[in-house]
Amino acid sequence: MSALTAAGLRARGIDHERAQDDNDLLDSVRVLLSRGVTLDELEEFGFAKALSQRSIRPNPLHGIDADEALDHVGIDEEFSRRLRLAMGLQGGSGLGLTPEELEATRLFASLADLVGEQEMLSVVRVVGSSTARIARATTELLRVNFQPPIDTTPARLTDAVEAYAALIDASLPAFLDATAALVRRHLAAVLADEQAWMVDASRSATLQEHTIGFADLVGFTAFTEQVDAAAFMAAMVQFEREVQDAVVDHGGTVVKLIGDEVMFATPDPVSAVRVAAALVGIGRDIPGLDGMRVGLAYGQVIRSGGDFYGTVVNTAARIVGQAYPDAIVATQRVVDALRAHEHASEPPGQVCETQPLGPHDLRGIQQPVELYRLRP
Repeated sequence: MSALTAAGLRARGIDHERAQDDNDLLDSVRVLLSRGVTLDELEEFGFAKALSQRSIRPNPLHGIDADEALDHVGIDEEFSRRLRLAMGLQGGSGLGLTPEELEATRLFASLADLVGEQEMLSVVRVVGSSTARIARATTELLRVNFQPPIDTTPARLTDAVEAYAALIDASLPAFLDATAALVRRHLAAVLADEQAWMVDASRSATLQEHTIGFADLVGFTAFTEQVDAAAFMAAMVQFEREVQDAVVDHGGTVVKLIGDEVMFATPDPVSAVRVAAALVGIGRDIPGLDGMRVGLAYGQVIRSGGDFYGTVVNTAARIVGQAYPDAIVATQRVVDALRAHEHASEPPGQVCETQPLGPHDLRGIQQPVELYRLRP
């Protein structure tokens, strides 16, 4: 380490615009070397990538590429490649695999022997895409809140490197533990769900009675063209927070958020109406937005890969466009289930008023669909 010189580092292409002088460059490189980063990695990846890789994935890597490392797993080469893609591991990234990542691959491959390759790959895709989104969201949060103060101060490069390393050391283990605890909690909730379900005849998915809802913000496209990034992000953060609160607090599940639209599911139409009633008011207090509209459909859905499919889902997605701002539109089966609930309740009570809208032709749906406007 004493043989390091600033001139020698720069000759290898190891440099950084934040380095204030030769000593600053040397000190920052020594910090990275003390954390297991090699000069070869610094030369290939640069400071930020080399630091993050060694701090977040400190164990020795197998190979310099995921495909090369997976050659040693002992499973079929083509399935190995498909499994890597399902996990979201990019080939040719130069990142190799850690022992833990190889062990995860072996586990998924062994489970595929039990449940089938396609079924296992479907689950792994959910895990891969979900964890990739968690990583993006976490990184964006750190960059917005921690990177500007570090980058805009006259601090030495060495101080910035040490600050980033300390942040990773302090937050990463606790964050991973908290994430694992949430996964366990949600697994327990799903397994404890006593709602009737069945496996279809081909044993490829589960079938269950559910109410599916789609809701979207009215005026969102025009809104995005009129506001700056700060106003847009403030509106989106408020939208996502209030949507999550409204759905979960009334017994539903957020299936996915797609820009200004949310897809949610509830076990019955009564809880779906309560969710919808809470959703329609979202966005009214944001200038330029005109509230939300909601479409509800009820019936048997196909559950696979953590998502919902089938005619009920397609119908709910189509009828949201038939609703006015702040309105809830539902199918005949939703209305029938609400009336049955009202008659069975003690004392009898009305969940909502219904207004017939007549049959509607919906794209992709063979028969006209009777629609109703609901007023909770």
